Amino acid sequence: MSNSRFVVVSDLHGSNECFRKAIALAIEMEASGIIVAGDLSGKECYVIREARGGLEYRDGSRTIGVARENLSELRRKWGDEGRYSIIVSEVPDDATYSKAFGGAKTRRLRQWIDYAGDALSPRGIRLLMIPGNDDSEEVAAALRSEDGVGEDIDERVVLIGEHEVAGFGYSNPTPWRTARELPEEEIARRLTNLGDQIHDAERAVFVIHVPPLGLGIDLAPEVILDPDGGVEAAPGTQVEVGSTAVRTFIEGMQPLVVISGHCHDSPGFAHCGRTLCLNPGSAYNSGTLYGVVLVTEKGRVRGHQGIVR
Repeated sequence: MSNSRFVVVSDLHGSNECFRKAIALAIEMEASGIIVAGDLSGKECYVIREARGGLEYRDGSRTIGVARENLSELRRKWGDEGRYSIIVSEVPDDATYSKAFGGAKTRRLRQWIDYAGDALSPRGIRLLMIPGNDDSEEVAAALRSEDGVGEDIDERVVLIGEHEVAGFGYSNPTPWRTARELPEEEIARRLTNLGDQIHDAERAVFVIHVPPLGLGIDLAPEVILDPDGGVEAAPGTQVEVGSTAVRTFIEGMQPLVVISGHCHDSPGFAHCGRTLCLNPGSAYNSGTLYGVVLVTEKGRVRGHQGIVR
């Protein structure tokens, strides 16, 4: 029998600062592994172009000039906040921009894994990751293709210490129509298939990006649908957006722990029967890491603590 210690984070959304802090926390805690519960990709990419002998970029409706000597520091700041940037000679069309944005996402993911390999491999700390609903197929494919320290556990089961750890990186449908969404019926089917690979449910840890419905860790801002089909968050209101299929799966299987993300604003924990359900939350755009340190002993949860860095 042995102890295991996990650093649990989610929804880093491209933030270099948050990823570095997660690595540092795992080393500090002498963790068995880091678990990243999805949404690896950032949401914004600035286009920097030559203009009037200098540089400029667009931020919403504003055009902002940049001195060349300040560009490196500005791009570092954007990276820490989860943003990407590309430098072009002329404004790209939609297809060119989309390809460049996708390339920026996959490059940063590979940079993260290279960084983690240098920091974690000598210490024997594993890095278990899943894509989330905001991660495009090219990002998911890049994660699958990695053969270094970053282990893709999406719809797979790996053994770490005494625990079978299984991942599932999709969400139920959202108003935002993101890249990796499935109907509840398909989520239920795939989770059943994943659960069938587990030999000891009482010690199993599931990393499921979308939280179970109705446990208080699935709250997100209510959204308003515009007549023209646009979507925006309603200020000051929150609704439950978790998955009924995930909730039903947990109630039936009763694994030891379920780790989720997806809902940035509702970090916390709850029990569903014997199962401890965790959501570390996220404040990636400020470079602030929200995480949970989870400790198990003899196949049971010994303790868990939320940490903000």
